[in-house]
Amino acid sequence: MRDELATRLVEKGTEGLPTADLLGRRRADLIGAWLQGADLDNAQLEGGNLIRAQLQKADLQGAQLQ
Repeated sequence: MRDELATRLVEKGTEGLPTADLLGRRRADLIGAWLQGADLDNAQLEGGNLIRAQLQKADLQGAQLQ
């Protein structure tokens, strides 16, 4: 899963993240994602699920995480 997610981020940026919650709303699903050192500069992750996500040393400058 980690390698697949990393490949999607490289190829498509944050648009490549898995999305949608139980009600069909578009949200980033990053439960348990291993994103140490990831470039998430200006990522739009409002309402995303970051439970147990590993974000150590990730670049979150300008990211929207509300």
